[in-house]
Amino acid sequence: MLDLADSSVNATSILGQSLSPIFDEKGLIPCVTQELHSKRVLQFEWMDRRAYERTIQTGLAHYFINHRRGIWRRYPRPVGRYLVKEILLNEDQNCLLLIVDTSHEISHSTSHNNGNATIVNSSFHREFDWQD
Repeated sequence: MLDLADSSVNATSILGQSLSPIFDEKGLIPCVTQELHSKRVLQFEWMDRRAYERTIQTGLAHYFINHRRGIWRRYPRPVGRYLVKEILLNEDQNCLLLIVDTSHEISHSTSHNNGNATIVNSSFHREFDWQD
């Protein structure tokens, strides 16, 4: 696991092993983003090498968004930024999982829920009945 809070850890060395994400023929790698505390999946996006490197450099989640033709940081303002705590790579090294802390958002969103803290919205919100 890559702990971005530890400044001595870099993108090429994790527990003595090489971190070598495999980007596809378009130069992209799938990236799932999960909230640290609730374990909710927040979104699925793609990263190119530049977004991946910028995520590691800044500790903020960056993604490649095709319709924007480049890198996109999850919202430019402080509220809505995904603070990356861990970056995990699957066994085949072709898919990333970002573990992000969104607790800084809860204090800014309490007024929308009668003063109660709310969980950050997930882009996975549509349900369908798949069982008989």
